[in-house]
Amino acid sequence: MQLVLVSGLSGSGKSIALKVLEDGGYYCIDNLPANLLMETVDFLAEAGHDRAAVSIDARSAALPTLPQHIEELIAFFLAILFRLNKVLVVLAANISIPPMIPLILYLSHLTGALWLGDRAQQLSFQEGITLELMQRNSVQYIAGAITLAIGAGIIFGGLAYVGLKLFKPSKPLA
Repeated sequence: MQLVLVSGLSGSGKSIALKVLEDGGYYCIDNLPANLLMETVDFLAEAGHDRAAVSIDARSAALPTLPQHIEELIAFFLAILFRLNKVLVVLAANISIPPMIPLILYLSHLTGALWLGDRAQQLSFQEGITLELMQRNSVQYIAGAITLAIGAGIIFGGLAYVGLKLFKPSKPLA
């Protein structure tokens, strides 16, 4: 039996990877506890599955003595150590960017079309994503990604500046 293990933290794209493997003919199981892996593999082999893919959360295989939210505890400790805003650190530690990656890639492609004008390519999701398609659209994507990053930096930097000006402390911090 051919077995593919997909592992990572929450929001890292395990389910998306499993969907691709499922399209490729694998029998897929999402979010299996690590301690059930061997029993599940035996069951799938007996059931006649030649190819299987299983996703396991990286923390489920960790030592049971580790706290479930170790990343947040480390971030909170560093916030205290470096005298950072603890609320912002905890909020930032819980933001999951990987689910946004397809949207960011698509927006980069659309934004790049503004620079290329008549030479811009339109994405067709009917033909599938191939290496050739990525190669044909690389200049458009890169131009759009740079534009999108600069635009996001200006917008969020401006919002941070306005927010800091509006909510400036009345007396200086020592």
